[in-house]
Amino acid sequence: MPAPVRQPRAAARPAKATSVAAPDTRAARVGAPPLAWSAAVGAVFAAIYLALAPAVTGPKDSSEFTLALALGTAAHPTGYPLFILLGHPFVLVLHALGATWAYAANAWSAAGAGVAMGLLHALGARLVPPGVRLARSRRFALALIPVYSWHLAWVCAACLFVVAMARAFAAERAPWSGRRLATAAALWGLLCGIGMAHHVTAALQILALTAALALAGARAGLARPKYLLLAIAASLVPLASYAFVAWRAFHPAAYQWPTLEPSWRAVFDHVLGQSYRDLLGRFAPTGIQAEMLRRWCWPVLFPALIGLVVAAIRARGAERVIVGGLLAAALLQALYAFNYGVLDPSSYFEPAMALALLAIPALGASLVARRRSVVAPAVAVAILVAVPAVWGLWDTDGARRGDLIVSRRIRALWASLPSGPCLVFWRHDMATTLRVFQILERSRADVYAQNPDALTWPGPRRDFERRFGFDPLAGLEPLTAEKVAAIPDNVNRLTRLPVVLFDLEGITLHTLDKPRSP
Repeated sequence: MPAPVRQPRAAARPAKATSVAAPDTRAARVGAPPLAWSAAVGAVFAAIYLALAPAVTGPKDSSEFTLALALGTAAHPTGYPLFILLGHPFVLVLHALGATWAYAANAWSAAGAGVAMGLLHALGARLVPPGVRLARSRRFALALIPVYSWHLAWVCAACLFVVAMARAFAAERAPWSGRRLATAAALWGLLCGIGMAHHVTAALQILALTAALALAGARAGLARPKYLLLAIAASLVPLASYAFVAWRAFHPAAYQWPTLEPSWRAVFDHVLGQSYRDLLGRFAPTGIQAEMLRRWCWPVLFPALIGLVVAAIRARGAERVIVGGLLAAALLQALYAFNYGVLDPSSYFEPAMALALLAIPALGASLVARRRSVVAPAVAVAILVAVPAVWGLWDTDGARRGDLIVSRRIRALWASLPSGPCLVFWRHDMATTLRVFQILERSRADVYAQNPDALTWPGPRRDFERRFGFDPLAGLEPLTAEKVAAIPDNVNRLTRLPVVLFDLEGITLHTLDKPRSP
């Protein structure tokens, strides 16, 4: 008679299975939000950035990149080959549709910023420890808090890959075949090559994240030297884009970086950034940059780095490897920025700030998960998101309006140049803006416009002598800082043409007086 007793138990098993399946439905709403949600975040930011992108060139390297993207030529060391090769057709299409060259170039950067925000959001949502049962909506909101450019987009993509691989290595569900490991190694190599083909500082993140991947693989017993060699081989595919820099050296455009001459020595020096080596080992921001860093960077960077240290200490297993890798990448980038003596180092802190801010979802998830009510966490998240977002939009719009004012002043000075041939010297990074007017807008081809400091380089010095028939540095060698500052006066002494100094700060032109004949 045991059969009738066992039969109800057997029949009850489907009901038990049904009761187990119910939590799975709720579990589907727990975990990382779909990538489509992060893509929507990126699209919103891209739309905002595109709307705020100015139709004029901005400060620092903006005018140079406008020329490089429009002409399809190499930018300053290390050349940015992938950025130029992919951005050149983008800029040509936008310009053909009616956009100014400057807006088209700015739009390419705005698109990269949108992609970066989407990837950073996806990374933040996935940095919440898997053990924390947090609804997708809350993960989505938490990941909004840490949400810049194509380089940051690459940093986020590389970190996403490391998070996925480290967790997959730690999982015991799927066995890792040799083919699967080889595919992962090749993909990582391609990612590393893309980063190095865009900006050499990617090597800092590559070093830290590769170490994290290797440690995660070793913990799972999957570390093999041959896969490292495979990754290195795969990285050579995107790195081959540096051949474009060599091609441009021997086939120069109407404008390209002045030190990129038609020689293999010049190509190697350009790709390796030799001209910037003397900047290493010091920190020398201008007064304005120092104030900006003090007000906007340090209050975010240092507390966020401490938060990431705490998150790494609290994490366990694969999660500690992941957070530790992100922490190492952020620290290396910050240390590099503190040891690179450019006058405007703020942009070099952006990747470190973005990675450090990932401490918010890493640490805040467990706190939000413990709260039954969604009201308090939602209000906190809304405040944390709204304040930096509103300030960021206000700051971006302010910068845009500032760029428009500066552009109007530059154009006004350009329009007031004396008629006929003349030489214009402007000791400023934005001197390339005058070349934008000449090359892209076909304005005043009879004017020689240059940053006088560039005449200390062999190529520009030789081109000047070929065009005007005399050496601009005649009588000034050996060069000193004082003699470099005297280059415009020296040229004025040796030519009959008017020599004009561009003074944007004073919003005026200074035409140098000719020396009196003895």
